[in-house]
Amino acid sequence: KSHPCQILADVMTLEEKFADINKLNLCWVGDGNNVCNSWIHLTKHYNFNLAISCPEGCLPHERILKQFSNDKLRIFSNPNPLSDIVTGLNRQCEVWMEISCPGSHCSLSIPRIRSI
Repeated sequence: KSHPCQILADVMTLEEKFADINKLNLCWVGDGNNVCNSWIHLTKHYNFNLAISCPEGCLPHERILKQFSNDKLRIFSNPNPLSDIVTGLNRQCEVWMEISCPGSHCSLSIPRIRSI
């Protein structure tokens, strides 16, 4: 359901690279899996914006989305989540999270952390 150790390491890296992670626009592209759920949880503790683009049928669990719904979280469902990058998310996000989606519709290779 979650992956807190991965998220702690990611947050530490963000804090090393950026002056204030609360001002970041973060993008998650891939399955709405346990790591994605942990990023959603963090929107209650940090003030960053989080855009999540998932393949159709691979969204985070509805319970998680309802529990942590807020104005900093945006969810996109797309048969090809990479097209969200091409069509506009890339102009809105400073940090991208890489996700591989074994056994699902998508296969992505985006640098784990990249400043734009």
